[in-house]
Amino acid sequence: MQYSINTSNRNVKDYESLKYAIDVIKDQYPQINVQHKQDTVIPDVNYFFGKVSDDYAVTKVNMVYYPENEKNNVDKVNIPIENQNVGEFLYTFPGGLELEQGTDYSIYFEVFDNDGVRGSKSSKTEVFNFRIKSEKELSTEKLKQQGESIQGISESLEEMKESNKDLEELSRLKKEKSQLNYNDKKKLEEFLKRQEQQSEMMKNYSEKLKNTLEEKTGSEENKELKDELKDRLERNEERLQENEELLKELQEYADKINEEDLMEKLVQLSKKNTSEQKNMEQLLELTKRYYVQEKTQKLARDLEKLGEKQENLAKQDSLNSLEEQEKLTEEFEEFKEEMDSLEKENDALKKPFEMDREESEEQQIQEEQKKAEEQLGRTIKRMRNHLRKKQVRR
Repeated sequence: MQYSINTSNRNVKDYESLKYAIDVIKDQYPQINVQHKQDTVIPDVNYFFGKVSDDYAVTKVNMVYYPENEKNNVDKVNIPIENQNVGEFLYTFPGGLELEQGTDYSIYFEVFDNDGVRGSKSSKTEVFNFRIKSEKELSTEKLKQQGESIQGISESLEEMKESNKDLEELSRLKKEKSQLNYNDKKKLEEFLKRQEQQSEMMKNYSEKLKNTLEEKTGSEENKELKDELKDRLERNEERLQENEELLKELQEYADKINEEDLMEKLVQLSKKNTSEQKNMEQLLELTKRYYVQEKTQKLARDLEKLGEKQENLAKQDSLNSLEEQEKLTEEFEEFKEEMDSLEKENDALKKPFEMDREESEEQQIQEEQKKAEEQLGRTIKRMRNHLRKKQVRR
């Protein structure tokens, strides 16, 4: 809108005309942008870095979360932010929230402006989905990671044995020749590279294994074995560090191949590798023992839950029971396969544990499942016959 103001008095009329214009700028919606990163060490921890802005000021930012299938069951967490045009925040999910295990959650972030006339306007981000793993899922995942670490350590041990043969060959060449030729130098370079890669891989497996031990899903019964394994891993990391320092020295001497110290360093490395091989064998055996114990405890819990499920299902009387019974039977077959696999892993230990397998309980569950399936099958058959007779009468 344009308007003017004219000045007048008793002596002068419309002496000066001042022109003005008014523009009404519509209040904009606030803006929010969020970047999501997952923790590389603890995958269940998620970081959200957000940027918010408004043409006047941001007053409030919330993190909104709810079970995926319960959109009406919404909770909010207020994220403190300055009352300014532009702001930033960092939020860690799930943080200290008490969430239900084994549940899928949806979360998003919302921002509000300071419109005091018509009420605060808001904007929200896309919806992020996360699963809060159940105790069983966490335990299964942990055992899987431990199994992968065992496989990795086993492979590293085999590579170490091969490396020791290469080292013996290099030491023999150095004794026989006053000066190594081009091919000998190449062999040495390749050997040192492999040693570095092997050391890096071992550090990686050791760190992953240590992380699984830090989690709170382990059994109290295995605490002593767990503490022993943690102590062994820490000592192993120290030894790996020492080996890395020796490899660096060897790299320096390899560039000055005529140095007499090269032979001394090769002998030193050979001794360290022999010692490290024994240490690795002991670490591998200890890890396997801990893995077997943890898996035994997990399967004992699984068997107990399977028994409870079977009892609860036997009390039900519905057409859906047969399908549920079939699923439960599949679960039990998977349990038996895992148990058979565990027995083989235990037998492979140098000193196997006494496996207290609950064969009578397994047999009882299996018989109950068979009876339940037969009974449900007969019930459904009778109902179908009854329906057919009704149709014939009509």
